[in-house]
Amino acid sequence: MASLQAALRSSARGSSERLSMIELVSRLNKHLVRNTGDDRFATFFIAVYDSATRTLRYTNAGHLPAFLICKDAALQ
Repeated sequence: MASLQAALRSSARGSSERLSMIELVSRLNKHLVRNTGDDRFATFFIAVYDSATRTLRYTNAGHLPAFLICKDAALQ
């Protein structure tokens, strides 16, 4: 998990190129495959909210469904 977190930070901030969500998750998956034994796995969820356009982009890679909590409601 620590390796995956470091790879995420490196990929998301360490480069001058702007990665799409698909490219980012693909790089993380390749990192995980290269650096993890066959008996290990990780689930992953990432979301990016753009307050200017009020859009939420997300990718769920095997993780449990996410919840959206706003005001007095929680949506799954």
